Amino acid sequence: MSRVGNRALTFGTIIAVGIVYVFSLSSISATADGNSGTIDGVVRSTAGPEAGVWVIASTNELETVFRKIVVTDDEGRFLIPDLPDAEY
Repeated sequence: MSRVGNRALTFGTIIAVGIVYVFSLSSISATADGNSGTIDGVVRSTAGPEAGVWVIASTNELETVFRKIVVTDDEGRFLIPDLPDAEY
């Protein structure tokens, strides 16, 4: 697994809520910016970009469980900003 402080990101660290299975996703692309603590990307299915999919960054590495939830826009894009340094 990766840390937000690192440039690499493992997709197993991002959870797209059960809706992902409904859409039969063919790909989720995301990148982590180690300098700003953000994760962004695009959710696509075989039908194209998916709007309205919940994307969750979650970690147990802090004093309390930390989660940040965002929803994809009309073009399947998402941005999860201001993440503390931890595994997600």
